[in-house]
Amino acid sequence: MAKTVGNPTSVEQRSVDWVPHSERHGKVRDLGNVWFVGNVNLVAMATGVVALSIGANLIWTLIAIVLGSLFGTFFMAFHSA
Repeated sequence: MAKTVGNPTSVEQRSVDWVPHSERHGKVRDLGNVWFVGNVNLVAMATGVVALSIGANLIWTLIAIVLGSLFGTFFMAFHSA
């Protein structure tokens, strides 16, 4: 039962069902931005505040937050593609 790609503003037909490879059109690089924004949230900011409160350097704290978000983005984008 193959479904064709319809209007991009229409409601998704498959929901959480398995989508055959022939019908997939997304790429990992397209999902990276979505997951990066999802990973940079208030929890990451709270982690940064905790790191600063125990005496860590601001630059290294920011680097750790960005690298942690990129690390999480890498795996989330690959498993969601």
